[in-house]
Amino acid sequence: MKTIHLLALVFNMMVHIALIGCNTKQIKKSIYHSVESSNHQFATALSDARFKQWLSDTIPFLTTASATTSQKNLGFLKRAINISPDSLAVSVTDAYGFSLSEKKSTDTSSRAAIVLNMLGVVEEVPRKESTIQFEHYTFYSPSSLQRFTYESAEEYKNIKVFVAGSSDTTTYQCLRGLIVSKTDIKKGKDNKLKKTDYDISWDGKTVEKRQTNTVQYYHPLHYFACS
Repeated sequence: MKTIHLLALVFNMMVHIALIGCNTKQIKKSIYHSVESSNHQFATALSDARFKQWLSDTIPFLTTASATTSQKNLGFLKRAINISPDSLAVSVTDAYGFSLSEKKSTDTSSRAAIVLNMLGVVEEVPRKESTIQFEHYTFYSPSSLQRFTYESAEEYKNIKVFVAGSSDTTTYQCLRGLIVSKTDIKKGKDNKLKKTDYDISWDGKTVEKRQTNTVQYYHPLHYFACS
C-alpha cells in the first residue's frame, strides 16, 4: 500500500514538473514574440524616419531635376510629383512626347529609345510619320532592409502613337516592361470612329495579338465625349 502511495506521489510530482516546464516554454515563447514584435516595430519606425529624412533632402532635387532630365532624354515635357499624406511614399511621373522625324538620341538607354524598343518587341513601331507620347513612372517607399533607405520601382505607362495628318491613335498598356494590350482608334471614310482592343503576348520568340472588342462611333466627337 505504501508502495502504491509512493508511486502516486512520484507520478503527481512528475506531472507537476511537466506542467511547470510547459508553462516555462509558453512564457519564454511569449517573451520571444513580444521582443520580436518590439524589434520589428523599432526597425520599422527607424526605416520610416530614415525615409522621411531622405525625402525631405531629396524633394528639392526632384523638383529641379527637369532641366537635367530634358537634356538626357528626347522629348521631355513635364514632371509631376505626388507624396502620400504620411510621407512614406512618393511617385515621380515624367511625361514625354517626340516625333519619329526628330533626330534620335544615340544613347540607347534613353527613355525614348527604351519605348521604341518595347514597341519593336511586339512589332508595333509606327510605319507612318507619327508622334509618340508616354509616361515614365517611378515609385519610392521605405526599404525593408536596414542597409537601404528606400526601395524603388519603375514603369512605362500610357504609351500613345498619333499618326500624322489623321485621327488614328493607338494607346498601349504595359506590365513589367512589356506591352500587354493596345487600343486602336481609327476614322473611316464615313467619318465613323472605330475603337478596337487587343491583348498582346510575347513568349520570347512569337508575338500574338488577339482582338477582344470593337466599337463603332457615328461621330468623331461622340467617342471623346464618352471617354
